Amino acid sequence: MFWGHGPEQPYLQSLASRLACIDHIHFEGFVSDPRDYLSKADLFVLPSHGEAFGLSLAEAREAGCAVIGTNVGGIPEGLENGRSGILVPAKDPVELARVLVELFGNKSLLGLWRKRASSNLS
Repeated sequence: MFWGHGPEQPYLQSLASRLACIDHIHFEGFVSDPRDYLSKADLFVLPSHGEAFGLSLAEAREAGCAVIGTNVGGIPEGLENGRSGILVPAKDPVELARVLVELFGNKSLLGLWRKRASSNLS
C-alpha cells in the first residue's frame, strides 16, 4: 500500500501496471490518521531522499511495525541510528529491495525488527 500523493505516483502506478502487479498494490492517497492501517502492517518503509524528521516513523514504531528508512535528515535519529529500524542509503533501490526480500523471507528477522521498533519509544 502506498499512502500520500507525490510527483512519482503516476510513474509508480504505470510501473505497477507494466510489471503486472497493479492488482496487488493499493494507492491510498492522503491518510489523515494512519493508525488503523499501521496496526495491520508488518513493515513500514520511508524511502525519502530528504526528511527533516519523519513523524510517520514514530507512528509506525508505536504501531509495532518493523521500519526501514533512508539514511538522510532526521530519519537516523528517529530510528536511533539503526537500533530500532533498518537504515538504507537514499536513492539505492537495489539495497532497499534486498532488505525487503530479506525481511519478508525471514519471519523471525521481521519479528525481531518489529520488537526493536517497539522498544524505547519514550
